Amino acid sequence: NSLSQMSTKATIMAKDKIEGLKNLNYNQITGGADTPEANYTRQWTVSLDVPSPNDTYKTIAVTVSWTWQGLARNVTLNTIITK
Repeated sequence: NSLSQMSTKATIMAKDKIEGLKNLNYNQITGGADTPEANYTRQWTVSLDVPSPNDTYKTIAVTVSWTWQGLARNVTLNTIITK
């Protein structure tokens, strides 16, 4: 069905962004947003985990949003990275 296909596509977009961020230097990982494909928006936030010894952990949350049959939908994936 169309909703499951769109959800799968959004999940892949979120996963791809997480993998891309994990490949950056730790200090270069920051939040942002883009439009990876028509009808989809992607936003990611990066926050330091507190308390974290020497600021060594960051939490990344990536949300991909779209509209399906007039209703807002989204998928969010989270991960924690270390220096």
